[in-house]
Amino acid sequence: MRCSTGTGSFRVRTTRGLVMGALPRYKFRLFAKSALTLFVAGSSTFEASSGPPLAVVRKEAKYGPDGTAPISVRSYSVLLGMCRQMRTVIPLLAPVLIWISLLLLPAGQARAQDITGSIETGASGLPLPRFASLKSSRINMRAGPGRDYRIEWNYRKAGLPMEIIQEYDNWRKVRDASGDEGWIHVSLLTGKRTGMAAPWQKNEMLPLRRQPTPDSSLIAQVEAGALGEVVSCDGEWCIVDYDGYEGYMRQAQIWGVYPSEKIED
Repeated sequence: MRCSTGTGSFRVRTTRGLVMGALPRYKFRLFAKSALTLFVAGSSTFEASSGPPLAVVRKEAKYGPDGTAPISVRSYSVLLGMCRQMRTVIPLLAPVLIWISLLLLPAGQARAQDITGSIETGASGLPLPRFASLKSSRINMRAGPGRDYRIEWNYRKAGLPMEIIQEYDNWRKVRDASGDEGWIHVSLLTGKRTGMAAPWQKNEMLPLRRQPTPDSSLIAQVEAGALGEVVSCDGEWCIVDYDGYEGYMRQAQIWGVYPSEKIED
């Protein structure tokens, strides 16, 4: 018996636009708010320090015969002037640094998880990252956590596994089997576990066996990319149901479960 992905695609790409350059809108709002706050603080600092510079230093300085201040006094005056200028400039540069850090943070977190395998806890109290699945068909993945953000992908198949990698309010940032990332509302996701048979092995068939052993007899040949319901996993093998054919498949050949994850029936 052969289990196939069927005709058509599980998702449709939407027309992409450029929204505020490469900066997502929810990050732009945070950036703008920080910039305005720090700009006001910088302006206040500038006004407070705009009086006669170095008056105290020059008032007590001993001048030479030619009427010029000693080198030590002049050096101190220049240094103090630079410090005052820096007090004005640093608050204005701070928003730029915040903007750069916001752009780099998600990629840094992803790399740390890939290297260390660490699991964090999201605002919901559930672990991050974790797998979930789409509750229904016709679900939109958006560029940011809100309905005002552009639609990146439209998914046409209920049950597709999604890896949740970030939480923001009632939105979840997810990654699909192709590696594309975006935001989906929490109400459109479910904890039901599903898996895709090795979507990276295109045009290949994978064995679904009667027992969790390499030499066990076959129940079916499953086409790479086929969607199935994960019944249980022991860290090496998973019981998966593909179109009513239930059997064992190696856990490493399923996208939707982690390599050593254990799932009870």
